Amino acid sequence: ATFEWCVIDDRTPSEELQTTWQLDGGSWKPATGNLRLTVRDIAAGPHIFRMRAVDPQGEAAFDSLSFSVITGINDYPTTQLLLEPANSPTGPYRFRWSGSDSETPTANLRYVYVLREIGFGWCPRPTREQQYSVTDTDVEFPTLPRGEYVLSVRAVDENGQVDPVGVQSRHLLVIRDTREYPNCAPWVEITGEPDSLLTERPLALHWRGFYGKGPHEELRFAWRLDGGAWSAWQADSTTSFTFPTPGTHRIQVKARDAFGFETPHLSHVDWEVTDLPAKPHMPMPILLIPVRGITTEVIIQPNPSPAGVRIQFGLSEPMTVGLRVFDVRGRLVRESAGLDLAAGDQRLDWDGRGTDGRRAPAGVYFVELSAGSQRVMRTVSLVR
Repeated sequence: ATFEWCVIDDRTPSEELQTTWQLDGGSWKPATGNLRLTVRDIAAGPHIFRMRAVDPQGEAAFDSLSFSVITGINDYPTTQLLLEPANSPTGPYRFRWSGSDSETPTANLRYVYVLREIGFGWCPRPTREQQYSVTDTDVEFPTLPRGEYVLSVRAVDENGQVDPVGVQSRHLLVIRDTREYPNCAPWVEITGEPDSLLTERPLALHWRGFYGKGPHEELRFAWRLDGGAWSAWQADSTTSFTFPTPGTHRIQVKARDAFGFETPHLSHVDWEVTDLPAKPHMPMPILLIPVRGITTEVIIQPNPSPAGVRIQFGLSEPMTVGLRVFDVRGRLVRESAGLDLAAGDQRLDWDGRGTDGRRAPAGVYFVELSAGSQRVMRTVSLVR
């Protein structure tokens, strides 16, 4: 029994819906996106076939659709394709098949086959077909007009029952010249611009291929520079090379598909290439002035602090250093002036108290460290 149906939902596009089914109250089968089903090997007698739609969230329709069918003792014949021709510009093109049936001897089976001309892949044209009814298990076409063809075959038993599924060949492409492959030949687009176009510096060239028929991963590419020899065919869509001389250079890329047809119009790009300087630039003289005073980062730890802090820094030479602490209003809290310190790493401490010896209240304070003409300001937080 063969069933066909459609599914609809007011919240979900039809192409996202799936269908589950059961036969004679059995278990529901896993949901699929198929809208056609042939159930074979059903015992003779009446049967109930139910189906229901399932959305992407797994929610099934509340109601199911039911069919009542009565099957006899006859089974449908089946068909198998044994031979199909390869793509070729010239014939002959031979197909061979076989059939089987539980009641009809193989020698008594008939076959219905249809040869459809469907155009060139993504280049559609009106479908033309011819249907034949034969007892032979093969057919040979000495030649075919240019085009793309598909052969479908179905076996027919002595009771007139036709294989509901049949078999279909892969696409047969009959083309004798790339000019007969209009708008469907592979082509290439060079993508991206290089960061710089200089001689003696490698350039990475990228492109992408488009295929009028067949998967893109079957494309192969070749490139050449300034009309020279073509590179070997490669699957990668990138290459790297260097320009030999300055001036205008042309890079061309072509593609070839699985049928051996090449790009009819070459993709190219023209780039103006400049030369690298013959000699390196002379370095500009730089006057280095030594830093006097505080030569390292001023670090205050801990920060924040519940009491005092430690102030670390470095001096380029022996100098007189001053330390002042201000509150957020700019009032002087503590000052230590005229501290004569040696060169190198130094450390000063602030005990978190003011000039009156009392503990400074919690808050933010500014620590100013001076050495010669330098002034460095840091913040510190006291928490009580």
